[in-house]
Amino acid sequence: MKMVEHDDQPQEEWRTGVKTRMHVSACNGATQLCIFEQWVEPAVGAPTHWHPVEEVLTVIAGRAEMWIDDEHRTVACCCRAQATWLPKRRLRTASYPCRARVTSF
Repeated sequence: MKMVEHDDQPQEEWRTGVKTRMHVSACNGATQLCIFEQWVEPAVGAPTHWHPVEEVLTVIAGRAEMWIDDEHRTVACCCRAQATWLPKRRLRTASYPCRARVTSF
């Protein structure tokens, strides 16, 4: 069993306005799982992309606008966190109209 101290993992700037901290990934021995936390500045988003596996995006603070193909959803953290499940091999994109903190796995 392996333990990961979240605060001991370095934060990296993946792209302008997006800081990422990997919790579980190939970097620390995972082979089929990736869990990370991101801090996203307003008006920054994720480019259109897809994954070969399912993804869960949880908004801990702020709001995310998510699109899968032509479907749109707002995932927000007003009083409590919300999550969205994203199917594998479907095109997706996200925008963040305000500062947000999210986790993905």
